[in-house]
Amino acid sequence: MVVYYRKATVRKIFKGLLSLIALALLAVIVLGSIATYLYFRRDRRVSHLDSMPPPRAGETIIIFAPHEDDEILGTGGYIQRAVAVGAKVHVVFMTNGEFPKIDVILFEHSLSKNPQPFIQLGYMRQQESLRALHFLGVSTANVTFLGYPNGYLFRMWEPAHWLPHDAVTSARTLSTHSPYHNSYTLRADYCGQAALDDIEKILHDVQPDVVIALHPNDIHVDHWPTYAFVQFALQELADRGEGFAAKAHVYTYLIHHPPWPERQGYSPSLPLLPPASLVQIQQTDWRRFPLTRAETVRKHQALAYFHTQGGGYDPLLEAFPRANELFGIIPMQFWPALYNVPAKEIIRDPAADSSNSLTYPNGDILSVTLGLAHNAMTTGIRVYGLVGKNVVYHFELHGGGVAPADRVFVEYDWSADSISGLMLRDGQLQWLDTGSMKIASSRDVTTMSAPWPLLGTHDTFFMARAWTTIAHRDAIIDQTAETTLRLSAK
Repeated sequence: MVVYYRKATVRKIFKGLLSLIALALLAVIVLGSIATYLYFRRDRRVSHLDSMPPPRAGETIIIFAPHEDDEILGTGGYIQRAVAVGAKVHVVFMTNGEFPKIDVILFEHSLSKNPQPFIQLGYMRQQESLRALHFLGVSTANVTFLGYPNGYLFRMWEPAHWLPHDAVTSARTLSTHSPYHNSYTLRADYCGQAALDDIEKILHDVQPDVVIALHPNDIHVDHWPTYAFVQFALQELADRGEGFAAKAHVYTYLIHHPPWPERQGYSPSLPLLPPASLVQIQQTDWRRFPLTRAETVRKHQALAYFHTQGGGYDPLLEAFPRANELFGIIPMQFWPALYNVPAKEIIRDPAADSSNSLTYPNGDILSVTLGLAHNAMTTGIRVYGLVGKNVVYHFELHGGGVAPADRVFVEYDWSADSISGLMLRDGQLQWLDTGSMKIASSRDVTTMSAPWPLLGTHDTFFMARAWTTIAHRDAIIDQTAETTLRLSAK
């Protein structure tokens, strides 16, 4: 009986193991099928994207990058193809990226009274890009460093820091102007006017057929402003009759929009897909630029030159050499040049697209509307949660036309019980009369009404964006893309 009992136990154990093995095999088959489905579904997603027009012989291409390495991350394959077919490639760097290098980060506080380590890092990053671009075939003569401060372009875009006497001060260079000996404009003031002037001069001299800049939904404080400055410059130049500015093909590339790319690390055979959240709001015409395996490998090799940024082992940098590069076209919107315009949606923004928006849903922007009645505008910001007192809402307009005198920049900031406005016009910065401004809220929409700030027939376009901050902390909750609208008689 004992022997029989032991044999029966062994049989049960054996059968149990077989069942477990069978279940494990079934799980592997199911999971493998799901993975295969998702893989091919992803492939279909990328195959459904229209292709980016390839560079052509004789074309002049200009690429704007906020920092040294962004040009390779976003356009390293496109650059190779352009050089190979005989196109002329120019690269313009907005900043010298004097941050971050690991030893500088660790000792930043102790170095706060000595800018030289940061400035030296800026020169190091310049050399890294020059070597990487030379590796891909771009001449050093076609590379320009503007020298503006890393981490401050978003401040320079604000009306409060547009003019030289209101220039921002970099906490790293400890200066209000560029300390670099090779900046496009020596001792360039850290202000919006100086950056825009530089970009317009460069565009005028280069006369590009193709302009490539950052995507306006890139969340980095230097990335979306790079798009804003370039777009504003192109619009002004087009209004002045510069034919190339009106005809140039403008494309954007994306670097920072977490949790994107979908997979970190080196995956050269995988496609690079647009973030699902940005696809859903349908405000970008996404294009794929397929790369050969050799172009992907060479792009990966070029990134290894960026030692200060972890080239060769940083998971984010490693995620960009893929089977394709990703570009976006931002369709132009139009605004009726009339005294009365019914409120309409001008900006759409993804839900839960920032870490703070989960904690502050009443600051998570979903859309922005704008209306005009009897020369008074009404801006509505719709949020995911209920409008609350712990959030400050912001709306900004940058209007322009043929001449610098046509520029009108306005920023409005309001909470549940207060409002303020700042305007830059005719080279003068002034606080707006709050008596002419009103705020109201209804569940998930907060509205602000104020006199229409643009200059009638003088302004031909304007750029708008909205963002939210935590009250009393000035920490960003959410921000929309910078959106361009051209005034139209229709």
